[in-house]
Amino acid sequence: AAAPPSPAPAAAAGGGGGGGVPLKDDPTYKKFFKMLSMHLPRGAVEQKMTAEGLDTAILDLDPNQPLPAGAGAAKPPPPAGGLLAGIQGGAKLKKSTPKPAAAPAAPSGGSGNPLMDAIAGGAKLRKVNRAPAEAGAPPPQRTGKPPVGAVS
Repeated sequence: AAAPPSPAPAAAAGGGGGGGVPLKDDPTYKKFFKMLSMHLPRGAVEQKMTAEGLDTAILDLDPNQPLPAGAGAAKPPPPAGGLLAGIQGGAKLKKSTPKPAAAPAAPSGGSGNPLMDAIAGGAKLRKVNRAPAEAGAPPPQRTGKPPVGAVS
C-alpha cells in the first residue's frame, strides 16, 4: 500500500489552499481581496492581515494567479502588549473603585450656558408653537428684542 502524497508546503504551513486556486478565491485570502475590491484602505486590510498572522506581501501578488510555492507562510502574531500581556503573564487585575459623583454646579456661580443660568435663576419659559411655513412665504422677521429670560 502506497502512502498518500504529502500536502503542498504552502498548505502545510497554513498558507492557504494553494494548488492552482486563484488568490482571490483562496479561503485564507478571499476576504482580504474582497475588502480591497470594496475600496477599503490598503492599510486597514494590511492591519487585519497582520492581526491574523498573515503575510501582507500577498496583496502585492496577482489575485488571479495561485499562491506561489513558499509564499504566504504565516508570520508569528505581533507581541502582545498592555493589558493582554499582563493577563498572560499571570498578573492579577485590581478592582477599580468608582469615582465620587461630581457635585452639581451652584446656580449663582453660572454654568457658562445662558439658558441654563436663566432656568436656574427662576426664569419662566413658555412653549412657542410655530405654524409650518407656507410655500413661498417670507421667513419670519426678527424684532430685535431679547428673548424672554435672556441674561445679558
